[in-house]
Parts: sequence; structure tokens; C-alpha cells
Amino acid sequence: MDDVTRLGNSRRFWTDAEPSVPPPVRRRPVPDLTDFGTFAVRVGQRRSAWYSPALLAGLALFCAGYSMVSGSGLLPLSQPTRRVVLLAIAGVLLVAAVVVLMRNLRLGDAHLRRDHRIFVEHGIVTEAYRTWLNVSSSESPQLAWVLIDARLPDRQAARLHAAFDGWLTAVGADSDMKTRTSGWFRAGSGLVPSEELFGPAATGGFLAGPSAYGHWKVVMPKPGTEPAPLDAGGSWTYRSVRDDEPAAPVPTIGPAE
Repeated sequence: MDDVTRLGNSRRFWTDAEPSVPPPVRRRPVPDLTDFGTFAVRVGQRRSAWYSPALLAGLALFCAGYSMVSGSGLLPLSQPTRRVVLLAIAGVLLVAAVVVLMRNLRLGDAHLRRDHRIFVEHGIVTEAYRTWLNVSSSESPQLAWVLIDARLPDRQAARLHAAFDGWLTAVGADSDMKTRTSGWFRAGSGLVPSEELFGPAATGGFLAGPSAYGHWKVVMPKPGTEPAPLDAGGSWTYRSVRDDEPAAPVPTIGPAE
């Protein structure tokens, strides 16, 4: 049984989704992420540069403080010599903390600029929709997202929206199909192009795995990989875009759980 059949003959939902269906009301101005500063603030992954330096600095403070404690047998040295040794160790640790921090900051900026360059050259800003589809293999639910290319014409976006909505509704009504769909998704890359579900005409959509709450996601080639199209075997990923209007609820697609 092929994937299309196993997933409830998913291509029929593209056929059933008439192109004349009105677009979703929520279409809104697309965030401009071409500026590096904006990309860094709204998309950049926050890798902490402080963990290792903070640990090293903490050890330095411990050594400096311990050097003032008299009568300890931890180091079989005279009190003056022991104090000098511990203060020297503290100094080395403190210098190491500064060096590691500077290195982390430099590498973090380089990685962020690399990611921004990949996004500008190949990335896609997508409108994000929450779904009820649980793709977790554990008891803790992890819900999938539907992503629709924000650059699409309204009619194509509306048809994709209707196709995903119809398919997710059918999957939700059949417990066996729901289980098959969840297992099929987990066995993949975590990002499925809509063409794989609905056929070659259904371009511009994605079924994505769990993600942070937000109205927008960025879809882009994984750093360090060849930027081949996703449907041609390329390795792509998605990232959340931090909202500038966090109070607005993110819309859902498909039925409620």
C-alpha cells in the first residue's frame, strides 16, 4: 500500500478543494526578514553563549574563596603556598571563561549570518496553522503544524487550506488512519511538502512537526547541506518566527481534537 492510499487517498482532497474557495480571512502582511538585524531578533536560534563561561567563572570564584579558608587539608601545602596555588587556578579559570565567552559570541554571530544568508537565498516565509494531529510517540502530545507559503496567490493558498482541512478532518474521523498518519510522519524528515500528500499541482504547503507557538514559520535548507528542493530529496528545516503581536491567537486548521 503506497503512502497516498495509506493516508486515506489524500490526493482526492486536492481535487475536492475547488480553486474558487475564498482565501482564509487571516492573510496578513508578511514579515520582512531580509534585514539581518530583524532576522536575528525574530528567527535567530538563541544558543546561550554564557553556560560554559558562567561555570568556569563560578569555579574561579570558588577557588578564590577557598584560598582564604585556613587549616584545610585539601592541598598538603603551607598556607601561603596553598593560597598562591588556588589564586593562580582561579586566575586561569577566569581567563578561560573570558576566552570561551568571546569564542561563543563570535561563533554564534557567524552561524547566525550563515543562516540569514541561506534564508535570503532559498528560504520561505510561511503562514502557520495549528492542528490537532498528534505526532508524538510518547504520552506527551506533540502537535503538527500546517505551513502555507505566504507568497502564494490567494486562490492557491485557499485551495491548499481547504485540502489540508478536508484531509485532516478525514484523518481525525478514523482512529486507524490517525495512527497510520502519525507513524508515517514520524518515520519521515519532520517536514512534508504538500505535493507529497496532494499531488504535483499542490505546491506551496507543508506539514511540519511540533514547533513553538507563532503565526509565522521560516522554511529553509538545513545549514551545511546542499540546497536541493525538498521534494527532490533536499534536507530542509523550519523555524518559528517570533511574533510582533503575541496577543493574537494562532488559527487552527482541521477539526478540534
